[in-house]
Amino acid sequence: MVYLAVSVDLAGDTPESVAAFSQEHHLEELGDRWHYLVGTPAELAEVWKSYYIGVSSALEPGDLGHTSALYFIDPKGNRRALTELDVGAEDIARNELVLARQ
Repeated sequence: MVYLAVSVDLAGDTPESVAAFSQEHHLEELGDRWHYLVGTPAELAEVWKSYYIGVSSALEPGDLGHTSALYFIDPKGNRRALTELDVGAEDIARNELVLARQ
């Protein structure tokens, strides 16, 4: 499994804040399976569009005015499940097992 977060806070998502977020949530334990996608609005626009990520440009850095979803994507790139970020660990594990069998 690979885990990817996509920035919607381009001013606030600095290398330092991304590292702090990863450490706070113990994501560094995933090693090279954890990635945090940052870039310019032009670079991220297609990703936001493809995954229906709503981004508000009127926010201050660090504010979270965006859609929050967790996609489960199979090895062929097909979206298999979509949940809210506050889903329980059991649901995440169940979806990962289903994808691992693909």
